[in-house]
Amino acid sequence: MPKNIILDVIQGPVRLQLYNTKIYKRMSSRVVGIKYYIRGEDINGKRYSLEISSDDADRLSSKYFYQSSTIEYYKNTEHVVTIN
Repeated sequence: MPKNIILDVIQGPVRLQLYNTKIYKRMSSRVVGIKYYIRGEDINGKRYSLEISSDDADRLSSKYFYQSSTIEYYKNTEHVVTIN
């Protein structure tokens, strides 16, 4: 098991508030054709780009404007658990 997964299990998910969030999709040259990302910045201006599921992308894309989103994710693997 890679070390960063072990750290995530030990530390648990962290909550992150992102502002000016947007959903992006990108074509991949690998077997998985399209990857979806949520991008935004925290209160200090640090930018984040986290991969999300196509279901989350569809759900969030139906919103007209994203002022902010609260995300729970594992910091080391950047695996998103929830998005509100």
